[in-house]
Amino acid sequence: MKSSSLLIAAFMVMLLMVMREAPIVAEAVACDPVKLLPCAPVISGQPPSIECCNALKEMKDCLCTFLKNPEYKQYLPLAKKALAACGIPFPHC
Repeated sequence: MKSSSLLIAAFMVMLLMVMREAPIVAEAVACDPVKLLPCAPVISGQPPSIECCNALKEMKDCLCTFLKNPEYKQYLPLAKKALAACGIPFPHC
């Protein structure tokens, strides 16, 4: 009886640990820059497509994270143009 109680307690602790980590994993997946691939033609000077605007709207909460990343700084002027063309306010990070 005592060992089954310990097993249940250990299981509950593991479950709580997994649940506590789940939002972090979900957030990391949600802010995947690959989801902005529909905006790639903007790099060559094309206006953003509907798919690009939808991707930007979906990723709105991630934009500051992307813009603060030194790997993406070169795309800042293009990001401003794409956001403006899509009617999305530029984030104040």
